[in-house]
Amino acid sequence: YREVLQQAGLADDEQLVVRGNFDFASGYQCTCHLLGLANPPTAILACNDVMAVGALRAAAEAGWHVPEALSIIGFDDVPIASYTTPPLSTVVQPIASFGQTAIRLLLERIDNRDLAPRRELLPMRLQVRRSTAPLRPR
Repeated sequence: YREVLQQAGLADDEQLVVRGNFDFASGYQCTCHLLGLANPPTAILACNDVMAVGALRAAAEAGWHVPEALSIIGFDDVPIASYTTPPLSTVVQPIASFGQTAIRLLLERIDNRDLAPRRELLPMRLQVRRSTAPLRPR
């Protein structure tokens, strides 16, 4: 998140980082908080699609048009994401591969406790739908 902000030449504002509980209600509450700021964001990156659906609801109730006034994106590409209004842009993660990789690394570690810890990055894909718009200057 912070690396991408820096690459885009945008400020890292801690006031815009709100922590939720990965459920619909916290996505809704976090978005209500963000939209009530003196200088609200023009985009919301939710930690999962369920929170993003809560964000869509909060934006609609507050009269914000998505994506014209506010872009919203989630993670996971849950089935409901393509049925929201507007359909939700999301980051598709290889969930099955996450589990397979974790088990493989665990078994390798069990077989050889002296292995150095390592990190593996798995490919993700952006599924653009209609809840996001191009970057707009503030």
